[in-house]
Amino acid sequence: MGSRRALSGIQGVPVAEGVRFRIGTATVCAVRTESRDIAVHVRQQSHFLRRTLGRIPLLRGALRPLWALNDLLGGLNDSAALEPQRAIRGKRISKRFAELFRTHPQTLAAFGSALLLPLIVACTMLGMPMLVEWLLGMVPDLPRALVNGICCMFRMLGVVLCTFMTARLRVINRLCMYRGAMGKVLNAYEAYGEEVTHEEALLSSRLTDRSDGAFVLAAAMLSIAAYAFVRPGTPLYGVGGRIAIFFAICAVLNEFILPVENARPGTTLSELRAPLHLLQQLFTIEPHNQMIEVAVCAFHTARDNDLTRNRRSAEGA
Repeated sequence: MGSRRALSGIQGVPVAEGVRFRIGTATVCAVRTESRDIAVHVRQQSHFLRRTLGRIPLLRGALRPLWALNDLLGGLNDSAALEPQRAIRGKRISKRFAELFRTHPQTLAAFGSALLLPLIVACTMLGMPMLVEWLLGMVPDLPRALVNGICCMFRMLGVVLCTFMTARLRVINRLCMYRGAMGKVLNAYEAYGEEVTHEEALLSSRLTDRSDGAFVLAAAMLSIAAYAFVRPGTPLYGVGGRIAIFFAICAVLNEFILPVENARPGTTLSELRAPLHLLQQLFTIEPHNQMIEVAVCAFHTARDNDLTRNRRSAEGA
């Protein structure tokens, strides 16, 4: 019933106030609306090209971050069409402040997040490493290789801090909570079978064995380490070189991560998922019960539509 092989065919992505699941050719987006109901959108879509490219070693790794970005943006577009609820109501002061601008507290929260995000990136990924490099420059006779190594570690730390802080911004925070709800449903499916209940999902972990977000973070940190060895004046030095190194790291890293992600529980390979789970802790947040309800609804709708299509195909054959 809930085998790992069956689970590998399921793709999930959090969306605005909901979750989108893709099972086979069925893509289902479910969101919580302003009336507190669950709105669902279903469509049938073939992914022949993606499945074909996904069988090509190295290329599938280089394309993985692009596929992840496409899934996220597509899911957000689907959820916007369903008019999700404005979950951020705001307190009395924020409501009055919003009324002055004839807007909603959630709009103000989104605007505040948009202002804070560049500041977080500048402080964690640019400011902190530059400050460390400046302080180390004041130490006499310090080897340049050591300075580069320490700065590289702080750049990697900056990626971790940036991800953690960004995921706690009010608007993005709810997206990360729905990511947790999606993970709980996937783990419940694997543990209990396809008749996933709310109670089973509630008891399951929010961290999944496969995570595109953790993969991208791991590739980004390895790219920072690799770029530390690039000398100025070489073809890879510059923005283009950084991008090339990142996608090259993605291509190679994916070939090592796939066996770990697909390993059966209790095996040696499955124990290697611990670092990926730690990275997921940065952006996967424990969801509310209502969020789990939306994720369960999306999963069952996608599963039922996929089963119906397969049954009709078998009858037609």
